[in-house]
Amino acid sequence: MYDTTAEYYDEIFPLSQAQHSLVAELTPPGGRVLDVGCATGALCAGLAQAGYRAVGFDADPILIEHAVRRASGASLGGSRHHRDHGEHSPSPSFFVGKMEELHTFFDERSFDSVVCLGNTLVHGDGVSGITDILTKIYRVLKPGGHLLLQLLNYRRILADGVTELPPIETERVRFERFYRQRHDGFLSFHTVLTVKETAESAAGSVRLYPLTKDELEGVLRSIGFVSEVSYGDYERAPFSDASFLLLLVARRPPADPVCTPGQPNPR
Repeated sequence: MYDTTAEYYDEIFPLSQAQHSLVAELTPPGGRVLDVGCATGALCAGLAQAGYRAVGFDADPILIEHAVRRASGASLGGSRHHRDHGEHSPSPSFFVGKMEELHTFFDERSFDSVVCLGNTLVHGDGVSGITDILTKIYRVLKPGGHLLLQLLNYRRILADGVTELPPIETERVRFERFYRQRHDGFLSFHTVLTVKETAESAAGSVRLYPLTKDELEGVLRSIGFVSEVSYGDYERAPFSDASFLLLLVARRPPADPVCTPGQPNPR
C-alpha cells in the first residue's frame, strides 16, 4: 500500500521539529536510536546530522530505498543492511523487515531508545500480535531506555464512528483516508492518492487494529515497561478523549522486575 505514496511521502507527512526534539530528549547525546516504521528515513537523517546513531527499519523496500538515497544525498552515507552488527558509525543504516522479525535483525539491549511513529504499531495482528512486537522492542532496548509510540486516538474514532480523516492537500497531491468497520474487531483503512497535474489516482487498503490507550498501557505493563507520560500532539498537550493523536512515552526499567513465584516472565 505505502509504496504508491513513496514519491510524495515527505510532503504528505513532513517531519516537524517538535518530533525531532521529542526523540532527541529521550535519547542520550550520541545514543543509538531505532526507528521502527521509518518510511523514507527523514527522522533518521535528522538524528544522524545531530550526532545520534540512527537505525531505520521498515517493511516496505521502496520506502527504504528512498531513505538510503536521502541519507546519501545528505552526505550521511546511509546504507541498507540485512543484519545489524552494532556499528558505531554516525551514518544511518536501514533494514527491510516486518516488525515481528525485529529479533532476527538486532541484538538484545542494543538501543538507547526506540521510536514507532506514524500509526505503525496498529499494523500488528491484534492485541496478541502487538504484544509480540512490543516484547521484541523491549528486548532490543537497553535497561533504562525509552520507547516513544505514536498512533491515532482510536477510542475517539470508535466512539464517534469516524469514517474518514481530514484530507491532506499539498502542491502536487491530494491524499484521502477512510475507515470501514469490520466484523472481526479490526478496521479497514483505505487511501486514495491523487496527483493533481495528471488527475491520476492510486487507491490502497490495509487492515488495522484500533488499539486504545487503555489496551496499549495494559500490554506495556504486562511486558515490563513503565508508562511515563501521554500527549495528545507533538506540542505536548495533555492527552484527552478528544485528542486526535496518542503519543505515549514508556521506559524499560533500569533493572528488570523479578517475577513473582509461580508467574511466568512475559519475556
